[in-house]
Amino acid sequence: MNPRLKRIIDSIDSLPTLPDTAVRLIDLANRDNYQVSDIITIIERDPAIATRVLKVANSPFYGFLGKISSIDHAVTLLGMNELKNIVLASALSIYFGNGKQLGHSSLNNLWKHSVVTAFVARMLGEDLGDHDIASLFLIGLIHDIGFVIMSRYFKEEFSELMEIAGEKDVELYTLEKKIVGASHCEIGALILKNWKLPHKVVLAVLFHHEPWKDTSYPLVSTIIYFADILARIIGFPPNTLERKFEIDSFIDSPGAAMVSKAGFNPSHESIDRLLRRIGQHIGSSNDLSSIFKM
Repeated sequence: MNPRLKRIIDSIDSLPTLPDTAVRLIDLANRDNYQVSDIITIIERDPAIATRVLKVANSPFYGFLGKISSIDHAVTLLGMNELKNIVLASALSIYFGNGKQLGHSSLNNLWKHSVVTAFVARMLGEDLGDHDIASLFLIGLIHDIGFVIMSRYFKEEFSELMEIAGEKDVELYTLEKKIVGASHCEIGALILKNWKLPHKVVLAVLFHHEPWKDTSYPLVSTIIYFADILARIIGFPPNTLERKFEIDSFIDSPGAAMVSKAGFNPSHESIDRLLRRIGQHIGSSNDLSSIFKM
């Protein structure tokens, strides 16, 4: 940790902790040997999480639409990796609140952006034949968690940040280091590292705006970067102050080369096709913000 970021984090009286169910699940997953029944037991002991898991598993995004009636059944149809990451995502969703204000916007806007990013990242991973699409889903869902932490623990700086962003019509990311002293990417990555989430998850959150800096898992960071941009283009920005992200802005950006290297075609035609596919999925959900919520 660089000294500047350490001073910022040390100024927080108490960092948020990972929910107990998620802690037990991570500890179990890090063991060499564990049984499927162990994970099912952990989930079933937390009725709120179990309810969320079944709700997500039966959402239009997975296509089962009410066919999954139990956690055991979810394991059979979704597989352990998918189920594990749904549980983690469900546990972490509590940090996005329920419509609380986030400067001029609300956490609901950020939550919708996060959910869309998660499902788009999963879709992109499937297109590339990635075998760990569940992790892509989880990373997409929590990639902006540093934004939530920033709004809670740096209220004065965050208010200034939002005010300047509203006046100058610039992305918050470009102002964060100057005003707060660290970006939401850095703060989010530090929180996830403290929670002992996998290194791949931490780095993807750290580099989701600059995947070209990730020398360990560049493909993962690039997928999250691309998913984040597609979510913005289709109309789900993380905050209401952000200007509309145009396809041309992306094609002319440094990240377009990374996206191309990852195996995607960053052309107008290709992106338009992706956006239509995403729109079909988003259109099938009546209330996007309710995903993972009780």
